[in-house]
Amino acid sequence: MTHCNVERDGGYTKVLVVHQSGASNGGGERHDFVELGHAHNHIVSATAFTDVGIPLLQVQPFQFDDQRSVDSILEELQDRQPELEACLCALAMSALSILSNLPMIAESEAFQADEEAQVQSDLLLQFMQQSGTGHSLALPDVASIKANHLIVSNEIETAARQCGVFQREAIDLLPAFSVSVVGNAAASALDTFRYMQRVERRTGHRFSEGLASIDVQLAKQALVSVRNPSPASVCYYGDGKSEFRRYRLQAARAYPMLASYLVEFEASRQAIDRGLPLLPVVQKLTGLSSGKLKRLARISLANQDELHTEDENWPLRDNVGLEDNRQRRYRVGSEPAEAQLLHILNQLETSWIPDNGHDWLHFVDIVSTVVIPFGAKFDIDHITLLAPAGGHWKAFQSSLAAAAQLPPEGFGRRHMAHAASDAFEAIDSFAMTVLIPRILNAILSTGEPCPPLTPGTLNRAALVSFALLRGKARNPAGRLLEFGRRWLPRVQALTVAAQLDAQPEAPEEERPARQPGDGWPMLAEDFRASSGLVVRNLTTPAQLSIESNRLDHCVGRLYVQSAKSGRCHIFSVQDASGGKSLSTFEVSPPVSDNPKAAAAILQIVQHKGRGNAKPSARAAAACREWMQACRSEKHALNLEEVLAWREMSRARSSRNRCIDGELSPKEAWKQVLGAQWNEQDTLDAVWQEWRKHILRRPYAAGTDSGIVFRSPEARELLRRWSPAAARALVRSS
Repeated sequence: MTHCNVERDGGYTKVLVVHQSGASNGGGERHDFVELGHAHNHIVSATAFTDVGIPLLQVQPFQFDDQRSVDSILEELQDRQPELEACLCALAMSALSILSNLPMIAESEAFQADEEAQVQSDLLLQFMQQSGTGHSLALPDVASIKANHLIVSNEIETAARQCGVFQREAIDLLPAFSVSVVGNAAASALDTFRYMQRVERRTGHRFSEGLASIDVQLAKQALVSVRNPSPASVCYYGDGKSEFRRYRLQAARAYPMLASYLVEFEASRQAIDRGLPLLPVVQKLTGLSSGKLKRLARISLANQDELHTEDENWPLRDNVGLEDNRQRRYRVGSEPAEAQLLHILNQLETSWIPDNGHDWLHFVDIVSTVVIPFGAKFDIDHITLLAPAGGHWKAFQSSLAAAAQLPPEGFGRRHMAHAASDAFEAIDSFAMTVLIPRILNAILSTGEPCPPLTPGTLNRAALVSFALLRGKARNPAGRLLEFGRRWLPRVQALTVAAQLDAQPEAPEEERPARQPGDGWPMLAEDFRASSGLVVRNLTTPAQLSIESNRLDHCVGRLYVQSAKSGRCHIFSVQDASGGKSLSTFEVSPPVSDNPKAAAAILQIVQHKGRGNAKPSARAAAACREWMQACRSEKHALNLEEVLAWREMSRARSSRNRCIDGELSPKEAWKQVLGAQWNEQDTLDAVWQEWRKHILRRPYAAGTDSGIVFRSPEARELLRRWSPAAARALVRSS
């Protein structure tokens, strides 16, 4: 069922399209909707799942990829209100079709399909009754046509086709404009309940029984200090008809930081609703002493905007490498669960527990970006990481900023997460280019075979690298962030030294052709734009490396594996000769083998010029022209080969083949470390990069990487992998 609602407020027009699909795979009902206004520069999209009476909603802002064309269409219709409204509805339904993966069908076609399905159902039923077949034949599901399609009214379809918003293919309506994610919109349950109530009032659409009776404002009073309240807590505190609402509000005011957490347990809910003493129950549930609970009770996040310290416009300098568009292997910094925070608080001294909003936010940022990720990956206890703070959380966060050589003012969770992710990658890089090659060479020099490659060997090497690089630093987190900062500017030089990069740039006619095991299938053939520029699919590591050298960005370093495995497709906008690149763009992989469907949901993930800057207008126009040609199927997509390749890559990646024992240990290590990993020139070049630019003493003083065996952890790793090689090392030292 599809609802379309139009609102007018002065010169502003807004539309809301809601579709209820019925049962979802996860249980309950699914509701998809899109809100769009002609003065907005983005779409608000959401999918709600209702289960056990509690609606769960995720709201996400999107924007049209070709926003200029959309704005131009709406501007032309500014003085023609009926056509503007129809066009807005069509744009909203286009976006909803893409985001919810629901096909669009015209009302007249849906009615005809309904009639045909009903006729088929009647004929099949008649046949089964006459033949005595019983119910062995499946009857057509008449209701599923409307449940699984967005039904577009004839008026909207006509207006949309006139202004170019829809394209008609047989009975299908295809969107003319694609959409992309604008950013992360982590809407709280309070916001989503309020939003869903507004949808119900405006459209008459019903998400679940009782949603309208929830007093969101009352729930907000109780949950004012909870950053991410649960839907259950909103229902609990927002039940304005409950006879226990006074007790509930009192409990939330007594323990504001725990207001949502207490709703999870039957014992605490009963104590609250019966007006019983709450302190013993809270102590038992949290494990916190009364002294720690008193400090937490002083915290108020009532004015969270004023307490917010992260500067969204804070400089993410390219020389630091914290720019948002850098693809990172590790994702850290998500909101920690309340149980995780309580576990850490239980380990702290009472005087270290935050007792004001500013300190609490600093504490949570540090825990989410440093303590939990570092503790999980490197098996280091939380207290060791937090001890240098001594309870002074703002000062400690500033010290982490200084370690990463960044200004402390405005250095918030997002920036700390980027720095921590860089530190993780730096440690992995040291393990793969220094520690493991040195240990394997020590083993091979004794005539012993290479140890088998397993997940355990790689994890152990990362742990040893962490211990070696951390040293005896009193502030391990600061030391590692500093290490990541020193490593980042040297990544390209390390890649060249390890000979992991491809050959230097060569003329177009000298580029290596795709060879089995080296390249991958192209998503689309070369496309010549009306301006004469050529859009070319890059399908080998060498081509990606050349593109990186030409445009001074990271595609040749960070996107090879993703492109090779079919997780993305990289295109270059070049001059007619192919000797000059103007920009590079990434296309998301197709998810359907149906040409129409695949073309309709084709999306450009990012488009970058030199140094990751905005592409030129000429390059952007060529990219748009390529996209329009693909969407209209004038430029074919190589779906069959690309999808088959991705399935094969997923099933048998090089790393899996190595670990599963399909290759010999020596060949497996070569696949992981690079073909030249044990060449002496390579080892020397890599070590010089590390010791001159990244490492600190005592390791920076070593003339070769053999100095790593000063570390007892490195010697123990050698003993684990080859006792004979470990004995030989002892004899030679």
